[in-house]
Amino acid sequence: MSNSYYPALARPHVDVIREEVVSVSPEGDISTSDGTTRRVDVIICATGYEQMTTHWFNPVKIFIKEDESEEGDGIDVTKGLREDANFYLGIMTDTLPNMFFLYGPHSIIPHFSAVFCIEYQMSWIVTVLKRMRNMVKGEVAKNGGSQNVVVRVKESAQTEDVRNVRKEMKYVAHGGSVACNGWVVDRKTGQNISTFSGSAKDFWWKCRRVRFEDLEFNLTPS
Repeated sequence: MSNSYYPALARPHVDVIREEVVSVSPEGDISTSDGTTRRVDVIICATGYEQMTTHWFNPVKIFIKEDESEEGDGIDVTKGLREDANFYLGIMTDTLPNMFFLYGPHSIIPHFSAVFCIEYQMSWIVTVLKRMRNMVKGEVAKNGGSQNVVVRVKESAQTEDVRNVRKEMKYVAHGGSVACNGWVVDRKTGQNISTFSGSAKDFWWKCRRVRFEDLEFNLTPS
């Protein structure tokens, strides 16, 4: 909320231009559809964006090969996630071990601070990383040699988490089940896979501790 927004627009050196921008010259002249050309110092391109719906990974693609002898690029594991982004706490997905995300699908709270969500997700990730580090330390002290740790979320835990969020999503305005064409609802599927269904307190409660029983840790030789 701000009480300075409208006064700022009404200041004598501020113009609100409603005409469409038709061109920008190399020198920085902006021409609008009414035939007027204006010289500006800075241009901020704030023309909208694709919310993290079915296009969540675009333009990134991640290919995985079953083995080194496999020809071609391998399997694009992000293809299925672009179509239906199943994420655990918006942080991990079972198809991408050792890969953590911040503010991923079903972790955005549209009516609260993004920083709040990101901080608790980061705390969750750091706790998992500490467990991985301690596992490597213990293995090295016990058997020697270099080791890596692979962590992945169990598919069952991920499915349950996504199912619960989507169940609650039916009862909120931005859930996609009501006639509300918000920017968080994918227009192709009519589904919201971006935001969290509950309050900030609910999200904090989910991320306050790591449910290690939902994760799988495996030591592998380097």
